[in-house]
Amino acid sequence: MVIGQIHGNEPAGVRVVDALMAPGSPLDEVVSTGAPVEAAARTRVAVWLIRSLNPDGARRGRRVNARGVDLNRNFPAAWARQGEGTTQWSGPTASSEPEVIGVMASLAKIRPHAVLVMHQDYAVVDTSHPRSRRAGRVLAAWLGLPARPVGCAGPCHGTLTQWADQALGAIALTIELPAVVRRADVLRDAAAIARLSSWLGTGQGR
Repeated sequence: MVIGQIHGNEPAGVRVVDALMAPGSPLDEVVSTGAPVEAAARTRVAVWLIRSLNPDGARRGRRVNARGVDLNRNFPAAWARQGEGTTQWSGPTASSEPEVIGVMASLAKIRPHAVLVMHQDYAVVDTSHPRSRRAGRVLAAWLGLPARPVGCAGPCHGTLTQWADQALGAIALTIELPAVVRRADVLRDAAAIARLSSWLGTGQGR
């Protein structure tokens, strides 16, 4: 599962997902289409793409959703009520937001092997979750970014990757893209994600 955006003021990941969905995408060579495999070396992988979990915030260029909640503080993994009145408001309760409820239900049904969530603009692949570190280092090398645990200004509470790691046992990676992402960067990033999908499809990554 590749999620292009959770914070509405971080748009570059949406462009990467659009590149993955476009005709001639690097994913064309690795995804499972249900058609006969034409080459033995072709890896069959199901790749799920979500452009944005926060379309209301994206329309307004705001980090938070329409109710003023930071969706990446609202998941029920070490959730804590915090930041009311700020752009990091966790919401009144864990998973109070419809966007969070919806994506949790989808992920619980799909049970993806890996969940990649794109942010901006620290320019790093976050390897905070131990089970994700090997895949994170591999992906970072293909993206041309460093790989390291990032953390939060204080303790991290209620993030999507925390929940995917704990509830699903999935590889859960936050990809922090740079502040400036050019067209060539988008194409490189899409190719790197497609390459990681193929790599994971061979049973690697754990």
